[in-house]
Amino acid sequence: MVASRGPDPASLATDEVDARIADRAGADLRYYDGQTHTGMFALPNYLRGAKVVRDRVIPRDKPLYVP
Repeated sequence: MVASRGPDPASLATDEVDARIADRAGADLRYYDGQTHTGMFALPNYLRGAKVVRDRVIPRDKPLYVP
């Protein structure tokens, strides 16, 4: 899961993600890079067609707990 209270993480370009990793980690990571980041937000065709629009929003002051 990826979440942000600021900019949309899906809008980061591959090069920007790679630059941030280089700046903060100082080395190549084994799994995560800009291309992986971009792919994390891609859904396969069958899931894109199955998305259901929900009108319920779970706010911070009323979190959803599932036992």
